[in-house]
Amino acid sequence: MNSGIELSAEEISSFKEQGFLRLDQFLAPDEVAWVRGVYDRLFAERVGWNRGDQFDLAGTDEPGAQARLPQLMNPAAYAPELTQAEFRQRALSLAHQLLGADAEPGDEHAILKPAENGVETPWHQDQAYWD
Repeated sequence: MNSGIELSAEEISSFKEQGFLRLDQFLAPDEVAWVRGVYDRLFAERVGWNRGDQFDLAGTDEPGAQARLPQLMNPAAYAPELTQAEFRQRALSLAHQLLGADAEPGDEHAILKPAENGVETPWHQDQAYWD
């Protein structure tokens, strides 16, 4: 899979009308495995916890307790290799096509939704949290 995805005029129009766009494939299977490995490591090591960048959205967030809905703010600060990943270039290309040439990455975060011990993501609107 190359780093560029060329959207059709119909896809762009649908996005503007519906507010979302469904893509059949965004990451190649080997890239999914690589990204998963990076994020699994970041969450397992609880990077950023002491700085408040990693915390449990649904639990008490106590040291040693298993997080039920862990979130990590700015994961690339703890795994700089993410900034060079192909998916980032692909996402920026899509953003430019859908939102305009001035679109730039903003704050990033990752939420881990663990199987078996996880909880539902609380209802929220991201707009309340981000400019």
